[in-house]
Amino acid sequence: MESSSPQFQTIDVLYPKTLFASWCWLKTRERFLPYMIECTFENFDDLYEYTVSQIDLVQRRRGADEVLNTIGIALLSQTSFLPLKKEYWHAIDSDTEVEDRIFNFLPALDTPEKYQIAVTPTFQIDSPLIVEYRIGFAFKTGHFGEAESLMKSSNLFVTPEAKKAAIYDIKDLYGYDLITKERVTKDFKN
Repeated sequence: MESSSPQFQTIDVLYPKTLFASWCWLKTRERFLPYMIECTFENFDDLYEYTVSQIDLVQRRRGADEVLNTIGIALLSQTSFLPLKKEYWHAIDSDTEVEDRIFNFLPALDTPEKYQIAVTPTFQIDSPLIVEYRIGFAFKTGHFGEAESLMKSSNLFVTPEAKKAAIYDIKDLYGYDLITKERVTKDFKN
């Protein structure tokens, strides 16, 4: 009988040159914090639809008192790759909890020029191969050791067959008002 264990690092995923990522602002304990939406998209319309569909679910799961009507949008530009290693799926040091992820992204939202974002793939091995690009974590630009450490301690699901994650620079950050459906640039991060 054949084993159904994954064949580590057998698929070379093609990553888009640009992606859109988003977050919503959750109010807990009298403070608004960004909650990154895991899926990223190649176009704004798909990102918007998915983000709106996730907001109520995120609010219920996180026990947030309130969610702002403005979401954050990041335009990401692919710059390099990070090889994925078998040990990223075994002997995980510790789980990265949701709060850790929130605080991981705060510095990147304040000074995006100093940070890069790791994006990991998830997919099912079938034909045709459909890939979702998931926001992983932020790390200081060029500090790939930090990225590797975060990858080892993350509880994010990554398809083991993938050979690499992609590294993206943050090219633009802005808010998007869900009521007026307009771009917001003034104080959207507060």
